[in-house]
Amino acid sequence: MGSYSAVNPNGAPAGCRSYYVELSGVQDQLAAPEKLKARVLEDLRRARVLAPDDEVLFMEPAEIPYAYVIFDHNYESCRKVIFDYLAQHQIATIGRWGSWGYGGMEDAMLDGKHAASQIRKE
Repeated sequence: MGSYSAVNPNGAPAGCRSYYVELSGVQDQLAAPEKLKARVLEDLRRARVLAPDDEVLFMEPAEIPYAYVIFDHNYESCRKVIFDYLAQHQIATIGRWGSWGYGGMEDAMLDGKHAASQIRKE
């Protein structure tokens, strides 16, 4: 769970906050989205991320089938081959998938901000 608007207040309307919640292994629960939404709200309130009287304006479940990097014995060598190739072609690869690493969405947003700063300097 994280919050885009914690990184950039423009990630939500004034007076609001945006959140994302990631759950793995819930493909069967996507068939009953209202039940899944209720579970997420209950968990956010139990964790005191949301207060009991906080109003949720909308929630949209989405499946991301390849969200997590798999680290194996070939990880580093494969990553190097790909990154070297992309660098030779002046292609920046950033973010959760682009860096072939595991990080939160906040990290991906900060990667994007850093990349934009690097591009403007060139």
